[in-house]
Amino acid sequence: MTRARSGRLRRAARPRRLRRTAVLALPSVIVLAATGVTTGVAAVVQERSIRTSVVEQVSGVASSLADLPEVRTR
Repeated sequence: MTRARSGRLRRAARPRRLRRTAVLALPSVIVLAATGVTTGVAAVVQERSIRTSVVEQVSGVASSLADLPEVRTR
């Protein structure tokens, strides 16, 4: 095999190697992106749920305090 032919084979192997690496990495990138989006949505939903629960608890405590006779007479 001549040097010129050997060099051409190496150059031809680079795109194939790059393509193979991309094909192997693409599923990992897709899974990471999907996991990131799912985590973000879950965090937003959880925050809203916690916020609603806390508002209900605080309103209940405030109503209970407002109903105390000591508070009403003053």
